[in-house]
Amino acid sequence: MNLQEAKGLLHKLSAYKGQVMQPFNYPVKDLLILPAGQKELDQMLKDLSTKPCSLDTALAPYSDNVKLIVYFDYPQSDDVMKHCDAEYFMKINGLNMA
Repeated sequence: MNLQEAKGLLHKLSAYKGQVMQPFNYPVKDLLILPAGQKELDQMLKDLSTKPCSLDTALAPYSDNVKLIVYFDYPQSDDVMKHCDAEYFMKINGLNMA
């Protein structure tokens, strides 16, 4: 998805912050837009470490291919995944954001 679509979806899904949702049965903590590819994410993080800027500015070069991630307020544990892709989140929770 592109950055504008991701921002629109982020706005809609923000209504679920604080609600206990699937797939983790914990409250939704936050939503984050990231570059869709691992290589692109690594490059963005590298760029942010050398020249700090806003997330919007950092995402600009990747605006044609991003994804939205949903993070959960999962109890402290370093060995447990605490996030999922927004598309999976919507599917497993029966949400239609069209």
